[in-house]
Amino acid sequence: QGGELGPDPVRLAGRQVVEALCARLLGDVLSSLRTHHDYTFAHSFRVATHLATFALATGMRRDDAELLAQAGLLHDIGKTAIPVGVLDKPGPLDSGEWHLVHRHPVVAADVLQRSAALPAHLIRIAERHHERLDGSGYPHGLTGAEIDEPSLLCAIADVHTALTDRRPYRDPLDEAAAFARMRPLAGPHLEPALFSRYEAVMLDSRPTTTPPSGPAAPP
Repeated sequence: QGGELGPDPVRLAGRQVVEALCARLLGDVLSSLRTHHDYTFAHSFRVATHLATFALATGMRRDDAELLAQAGLLHDIGKTAIPVGVLDKPGPLDSGEWHLVHRHPVVAADVLQRSAALPAHLIRIAERHHERLDGSGYPHGLTGAEIDEPSLLCAIADVHTALTDRRPYRDPLDEAAAFARMRPLAGPHLEPALFSRYEAVMLDSRPTTTPPSGPAAPP
C-alpha cells in the first residue's frame, strides 16, 4: 500500500539504522569512546539517531542515512583525549581546559585517518562539526561556503542533542525550549535553511504514544 511514511516509523527506522551501525563499530574506534566517557558515547548515539531520522524523513537513500549516522557516532571520538574531569566539570573551564576541548575535532580527524577504510567525509565532519558560518567556530575558524553541508547538518544535530541531553549538573531542555534557544543561532552560527528543515523534522518525529516498558535502551 502506497502513502507517506509517518513520523513514528521514520523515528524508529532512524534508531534501527544507528543500532545496526553501533553493533558493527563497537569492536573498533567507538569502543574506546564508550570506555572513556559513557555520556559522550550516549550523546553520539543520539546525534546519530537524529541525523538518520532527518535523512530518512527528507527522502535520502538508506545508504546516505547510514553514512550520516556513522558520522554522528564518530564525530566526538576526539574527546577520548580530554580528561573525564574536564568533560564533566560543572563550572567554567580555564584556558588550558578550553585548549583541550578546542583540539578534540583535530584529534578526532587524526584518529579516524588511522582507522582502516573510513570514507573521507566522516573525517571531514568530525573535524568541522564545531565550525560556524560567521567564523567563530573551531578548530580552523572556517566561514560560510568553506563548511560543507554534512558538517553543517552535524553541527545542528550536535547542538540540539546537547541541549536536550541530561547532565549531572543540569536538566535537559524539552524540544520546544531547545529549538527556541537555537533559533537565534540560525544565520550567524547555524545554516538557516538547513536548521528550519531539521527543526520541522524533529518536531514532527516526536513520539506520539507512550513507549512500551522494558529494558532501558541507550539514550
